[in-house]
Formats: sequence, C-alpha cells, structure tokens
Amino acid sequence: MPSKSKPKPDRPAAKKFLPPSGHNVFSAKGEGYSLERAAKLAGISEGLLILWITTERFTPVELDRPDDLDGRDCPFQYRRFVITDANLRDLRKLVEKTRAVATEHKTGSNWTLKELADATGFSTDTIRDWFQDEAGILVLERPETRKKRGYKTFTIPEAVAERVLRRRTQ
Repeated sequence: MPSKSKPKPDRPAAKKFLPPSGHNVFSAKGEGYSLERAAKLAGISEGLLILWITTERFTPVELDRPDDLDGRDCPFQYRRFVITDANLRDLRKLVEKTRAVATEHKTGSNWTLKELADATGFSTDTIRDWFQDEAGILVLERPETRKKRGYKTFTIPEAVAERVLRRRTQ
C-alpha cells in the first residue's frame, strides 16, 4: 500500500549563519597561504599554529569576521586567516627560536629525559626505557601515597648518555 505523504508547507528560509569553509581559506585575491599550508611550510603541525594564534603568540592577517553574531565573541572556527609571505617569515623565525630553546643543552651538565629525547629524536618513553636500569644515572624518587602517584625524575650524566647512545647505535 503506498504511503501518503502530506505536503510540507512552504516555510521561509530562516537566516542561518553557515561557517565558512573553515579557517583554511585563501584571500580573495589569491595571495597568501592557508593555515594548513603555512604550518607545513614552517615545519610545525596545524594544531600548534592554531594554538599560537589563539594565545596571540603569532598573529596572521585576519579576514573579515562574520557580523551576525550579535556582539558575541567570534569562535575560532568562524574566523578566517591568511598567512602572507611576511607572516610566514615571522612564523619560521618563531619556530626556529622555539626549537633552539627546546633542544639547548649546556655542555658539562646532566641530561634530562626530555633533553635527550629532543636531541636524539626518540620519545621520552623510549629514552626512559633505555636508561632506567643503567648504572651511573641519578634517580630522584617520590614514593606513591594514597592520594598521589609516585614520580621518578631521571638525571643522566653526559658520560652515561654517550656510553648508552654509542652502544645503541652500533
């Protein structure tokens, strides 16, 4: 038996704000880069670039914000940016400065797990596995209590780090 469907009354289309095609848009003139492309060219993830923009560590050119948000703050997904060549140069400088600080190790001092991980390109978990039973490292341990989990802080002398890395690369 065929089903009878009631005709739907014609309703006027409500004015609805549709988000643009995302914050990865090009300018109307075709100049500049999307956030995705700029992040790739700078050697960072798009998520990190978005974090830097939202925390105002990096400020690209922002295209017009939508005006039908009734005075409310504009959510990030509705904002549109374009990265110019000058912005891209600034972004690359910021990335290099950040990497230099992250991988800086003073000669003659002990290594932390994070410093060794950054210097070798391995994860901190891998470095921890390599060094946890190694003789000569300093382990500061705070035992677990009922309310707090235990912590181990590894400090690795340079001689021990060189010995283990030499053994691992052979």
